Amino acid sequence: MATAQSTKPLTDTAVKNLKPGHTVKEIADPSSPGLRLRVTPGGKKAWFYRFRDPVSNKLQKVTLGYYPELKLAAARTTWSELAGVRRKRQNPKATLAAQAKARHAEEAKALAEVEDDLFTVKRLVTLYANAISSEQGADYKKSWKPRKHILDRKLVDPYSTLPARTLARGDVRGILDGLRSEGKMVMANRTLASIRALYNWAIDNEHPRSNPITANPCARLKVTSENSRQRALNDPELKTLLTRLPKSDVLTDQEKDVLALALATGARIGEVCSMHHEEIFDDNEWRIPAGKTKNGKVHTVFLSTLARSIVKRQKTDDYVFPNAKVKSKHVRLDTVEAHLREALPALKVEKFTPHDLRRSMSTWLGQEQVDNRIIDRMLNHQPKNLEKTYNVSQYAKPAAQWWQSWGTHLESMLADNVVQLKRAT
Repeated sequence: MATAQSTKPLTDTAVKNLKPGHTVKEIADPSSPGLRLRVTPGGKKAWFYRFRDPVSNKLQKVTLGYYPELKLAAARTTWSELAGVRRKRQNPKATLAAQAKARHAEEAKALAEVEDDLFTVKRLVTLYANAISSEQGADYKKSWKPRKHILDRKLVDPYSTLPARTLARGDVRGILDGLRSEGKMVMANRTLASIRALYNWAIDNEHPRSNPITANPCARLKVTSENSRQRALNDPELKTLLTRLPKSDVLTDQEKDVLALALATGARIGEVCSMHHEEIFDDNEWRIPAGKTKNGKVHTVFLSTLARSIVKRQKTDDYVFPNAKVKSKHVRLDTVEAHLREALPALKVEKFTPHDLRRSMSTWLGQEQVDNRIIDRMLNHQPKNLEKTYNVSQYAKPAAQWWQSWGTHLESMLADNVVQLKRAT
């Protein structure tokens, strides 16, 4: 390595015109004792400060930067600052390292703040869903997908862009209070459990990586007392409903038919909303796939004359009740429920939910002293007693007869048998 000592201070032109040699060259700057420019055979030029440690008196050097990014004037300024540090009997190299460490810490903090802002509630739910679905595999759709739906509708919709770590207990309480005010105590508890599980997962898996969430916004929030609903519409209420339902200005003709079919079949409202023409056989059997039923078993519903007339009014090829906005999908359950709540005052019937229509059929069957095993067959319930292995097919014929009797009972409530709703458009 060759060291060149010049009597004249370095200039920008001199530095620019320095040519590399066969060995490493170091050029000292007389105006700045200890400041040197290192030139490699490859032409790389680096500024460094060569000094003696004020305590050990040993020669040390520290790199200041590279030319042309670091010009001569800037190199001299940095040299002057470090020379001042040395005059205070401090090690310039250690000082520079400490400054770099502090700068990196500030940059990391700023990056973490940016990542926190980008790590939204929506992103957290997406990561959670991907992780759970990969763990559960085929069980994902049945056991966890409903929870994902709750998180999407109750949490992501109102707080999609909110940084996940800033979701507060008050935000969660507001979601729960809204559900409770609508009488949805079970849904409030499921929502609380879903959000709590989401944040526990984030804490356990240290998300976001830059600055992990450490507190769960559901802490100390209590579940709601769930009183089992026993609401069933009696005959006068059913007659009022069937009379006023076609006249509703809030519900669409399609939604009126969804509710009427739920009442006529006793099927769950979600099963009715997702009904597909391919599920209907011989014009009078509706075979609900296992993937749509609550207990994961295929359920065959026999369509009464009333039920068949409702289905035949739907002039569609795929879903019986298609989504008005997205034809490839079916009508949304929550939309039907929301419009029903809005329509209730004009229907002149005490508050009820779509599920109460199912309970109305079950209650009427009980009043008619129908065998419980037939009722279980019609509702697709698992037997509660030890007789769990009975052959459900043996109850198919009496179940079909009772479905027809229930449909006839509904039709007979109106003197002129006007139960038919407007034709769907």
